[in-house]
Amino acid sequence: MQEDVTGQDATLKFGSEKTEIPVSNVSWNREVNTDDVQHNDGLGPTKVVTGLRYNGSFEYQGRNYDVQNLLLRAKEDSSGATRGQKNSPIKGTLSVSEKDIVETGQGEATTEFLYTFKGVIITSQNRDIPSDGVASTSWDWEAEDVTVKKE
Repeated sequence: MQEDVTGQDATLKFGSEKTEIPVSNVSWNREVNTDDVQHNDGLGPTKVVTGLRYNGSFEYQGRNYDVQNLLLRAKEDSSGATRGQKNSPIKGTLSVSEKDIVETGQGEATTEFLYTFKGVIITSQNRDIPSDGVASTSWDWEAEDVTVKKE
């Protein structure tokens, strides 16, 4: 019997840096792209898979300008030059850890699943600064591939 599933650990890795960012929410989607093909004189379609798409978002509370500098080309490199268009997204890797806690009769057992999204690019940044609450930033992203590892 599954009692509890938590998914609160996420790490971001962009370029050669590995920076852990505490996030308040992570979500992701796997979409199957299809097309209709007709193989005979009938009008009934056959569904054909034409691609897989991965996208999602993560959010953190407060202010963290280091994250923006990590995800976007906001900094100059060691030679003083900015590679590519300034403030354009950097392609990287996003890892999300999901813990599954189950009761085994001999106590609890924890299984961890590590989802690693590769070729991640930021598609939007949304900043919320409410007059009576905590500021937050959410980032939307798209990825080229995902692998899942059970630990």
